[in-house]
Amino acid sequence: MKNDSDITILIQEFDQLLKKMDSIYCRLAKSSGLSDTAFWILYTVKNKKETYKQKDLCVIWSYSKQTINSALKKLEEKNIIQLEFIPENKKDKKILLTEYGEKIAKEFIEPINEIEKESLSKIKEKSKLINLFKTYIEEMDKETNQFIKKRRPRKYENNY
Repeated sequence: MKNDSDITILIQEFDQLLKKMDSIYCRLAKSSGLSDTAFWILYTVKNKKETYKQKDLCVIWSYSKQTINSALKKLEEKNIIQLEFIPENKKDKKILLTEYGEKIAKEFIEPINEIEKESLSKIKEKSKLINLFKTYIEEMDKETNQFIKKRRPRKYENNY
């Protein structure tokens, strides 16, 4: 078993890799002229054949309702998406790509899908990679929730 120092080094390396991956997607979003949130909405709506609602995107991408709502409004203003009421539920709206949105998705999302496929195809143990990563994230989430429950909220005099 590795000692604490070795584990700390591995965690830092892993966190740096996560940050680098995030940076890659930020660059891709920027190259498409979209915000990160708008990019992930377009990516999700294009790649899934099911219909999404705002609350689905909040859960999938861990964004607040306000962040998703703001990005949806901007995408709608740019005629990339349209929001339609769901007949059986007048409260929720489904997110659909417009004809222009389909064009944008074809130009920006489809090539990104190919980049991802090509990159992942070069890894022999794809399923193992994903399963290990998923397990780590689930454990981090559990540990974080426990930590937060145990802590009393503190107010600091100085904002960092």
